[in-house]
Order: sequence, then C-alpha cells, then structure tokens
Amino acid sequence: MESTLETVEGLEQRLAWEVPAETIENDVNAKLKDLTGKAKLKGFRPGKVPFDLIKKRYDASVRAEVIEKAVEASFRNLVVEHKLALAGRPNIDFGDYEAGGSLKLTATFEVLPEFDLVTLEGQTIEKVVCDVADEDIDEVLEQLRDQHADWNEVEREAKDGDKIRFDFKGFLNDEPFQGGEAKDYELQLGSKSMIPGFEEALIGVKAGEERTFDVTFPEDYPSKDLAGQKTQFKTTTHAVLESTKAEVNEDFVKKFDIEDGTVEGLREELKSSLARNVEREVNARLRKTVVEKLQTLNEMQLPKALVTEEMRDMRQQTLSRMGVDANQLKDDDEKFPLEQYREQAENRVKLGLVFDKVITQFDIKPDSGKMQQQMRDMMADFQDPTAFLQLLEKNPQFRNQLESQALEESAIDRLVEDATISEKKMTYKSLLKGEDE
Repeated sequence: MESTLETVEGLEQRLAWEVPAETIENDVNAKLKDLTGKAKLKGFRPGKVPFDLIKKRYDASVRAEVIEKAVEASFRNLVVEHKLALAGRPNIDFGDYEAGGSLKLTATFEVLPEFDLVTLEGQTIEKVVCDVADEDIDEVLEQLRDQHADWNEVEREAKDGDKIRFDFKGFLNDEPFQGGEAKDYELQLGSKSMIPGFEEALIGVKAGEERTFDVTFPEDYPSKDLAGQKTQFKTTTHAVLESTKAEVNEDFVKKFDIEDGTVEGLREELKSSLARNVEREVNARLRKTVVEKLQTLNEMQLPKALVTEEMRDMRQQTLSRMGVDANQLKDDDEKFPLEQYREQAENRVKLGLVFDKVITQFDIKPDSGKMQQQMRDMMADFQDPTAFLQLLEKNPQFRNQLESQALEESAIDRLVEDATISEKKMTYKSLLKGEDE
C-alpha cells in the first residue's frame, strides 16, 4: 500500500494513504450478500430477500463497519511497515469520502522519542546499610506494652501521660460553638490530639474538679470560623486514670499469635518485621537516588499526548480521594487546572521511557523470585493472609502492579551494577524517621 510519512513538528508526524474503492466495495458487497441469507424482513421468507432491498436497507451501516475495519487494518499495517512507535492515539481524517470512491486518509500522531540511554556507569550511588539492633526490638516491645496497658482510676492530680475522663464545652465570644462540646470524653494528656494549649491546661486536674481556661485556635485550623480565634473552655473532670504497662510474659505473647508462644519467638517475629521495614526503606531510598540520577543524565523530547494523559490521571486520582468526579472537568478548569500537575507528569513520563529503554536494552525479564518475595513480604503485613490472596484474585490490576514493580526493581538492580556504591550506615530509628547521620 502506497503511503507518505512526514514530520510535522517535534515528535508529531503525519501519515497519508489511500484505501482503493475496489477494496471497500468488494467487502461491502460480500457482507451484504452474506446478509441476504440471514436477514428477516416482513413479507419475505428467510434467505429470499432481494439483494437490492438488502442493499438499500443495510448499505450505510455495513459500509460504516467496513470502513472502520479497513482504516484500523491499513493503519496497523503501515505502523509496522514504517516501524513507528506511537505515543497515544492517532487523529485520523477521512477526507471527503463518497460511497463508491476510494478512502483518502490522513493520520496525525506523536511517536516515542529516540534517545541514547545514559546509564549509571561512572556514577557514585549512596546505599544505606542498617542492621536491626536489640535496642530497636526493645523499643517496639515497649510500644506494645503501652498499647496493651491497663488503665485504672487514681485519686491524685493528673500528670503528663495519664488519661482523664471529662466533659468540656467551648465558647467563642461567650457563645457555644459547633463541635466544641463532649461528655465523658477520654483524653491522654501529652498525646497532642487536641489544639495546642488544651492538654497543658488540664495538667494537675483531679476527679470532681471544674476548670475554665482560654486557648487560641491555630491560624491554619480547618474551620475558618475558629482559625486564629481566642476561645474559652469549661471542663468537669470525672476521673484520672493511670496506666500500668503490660508484663512481657506468655499471656502477653498470646495476643500476637506467635507460633511457639514464647517471648523469644515474639522478639524474633518483631525482628523480622523490622527487617522488612529496613529493606523497604533502603530500597525506596536507593530507587529515589537512581531515579534522580536517571532524570538528570537522560534528556529527551516528551510526547505531549503522554504528558497530558498522565496529568489527567494524576488529577483524577487526587480528586477521587476528595469525592470529586474529574471526568466532568475540562483541562483548563479554573479550580482544578491540569497545568498544576505538569512538572510531576513530565517526570513520570520521562522516567517511564527511560525504564522501558533499560528493560529493552538489557533484555530484562520478569523475575519470579522477586515477585514471590514481594508477595511474601506484603502477605506478612496482613493479619489475615487469606485477605491478601483474595485481593490478588479479585484485582488483576493489583497483580499487574506488583509485576511491574518487580520488573522495575530488576532494572534498578541492573543499573546499580554499573555504578560505584558508597555505603552509608544508619540506625533503624534514623532510617525510619528519614533523618541523615
């Protein structure tokens, strides 16, 4: 099939070709003849409907179907012939087509950019090394003891760390405000779950005590009516409760479904859990470093269609969490404009193209071992492993995502092979807090 291909601008190209009238008419007539043996029209026996009547009634719909398939097939063949790597869907112009004539087509589209991959050869990559220490396990155990503590009423003043059960009512300009009242509310002093100054004002209260105090809401408080406002709270404390940490013994261990039921078994399980946290964080940091290097080292022109598609996906994901239907919005929507996602979308598209190049150039295949390990790690974080298996079974998209992540990890591993590794030791606490040492 004859065709002409030209570059319009940048990555945009235009392909022109013609589907002969004879090809279209032959296909249309063949489909119409096939219908004569199947069509059921009032007044005619099956298979006895005259061809002219079939043609008059069905020509338009059959022709539309034939043209659609002819366009798809011919364009697909030309893409292969010209070795085109399309970026997004083409915009096809059918020209001034008339029944009985040839189909003169023009497709405008973008292609993926061609670029020479710059790897990490000669680059220095920092990789964190972190071992789980006994002190890390001890700290988690203490947290578990706190979470499973017993709370008992005491006859003394409340101090930091205690809980109080109390009533409170807030006033703004001497008038009660919405959401500022509660009865028998339990609050742990020092938890910072209330606005600044509130918990501090209750230090020292005793059961049966009434206390009034002023607090100012933060300037960035979500409610505009209260943001930055000075308010007054009246409280009545009913009880002060003191915590008694749980003892680490076999009864305590039973709460965590440890196989051998021993304290040592619990410590080993905690160590394994912390080690998984370390591995995830170390890999996340390594990925971030590799990604930043790749972004800097590789330059290319980006297809506008892919960037726009990514921007729309990002906006839709963001707004769906807010309960907003992004499908009803225009690209230039004043409240949620696409443009605010451009930089991040461009980075994602660029990174995707680079990783595709890495996978192709180094012939990286899916690593079933990485996939299985990834699934085991994720399953270990589920209280009910069957829930994870059901998620995999019911959500193929989730499984595809895991496979993509495993493939990307293999690509990163291959890239890191060519880099110089600089190890950086960190403690567990610093690593998980995102601190540098």
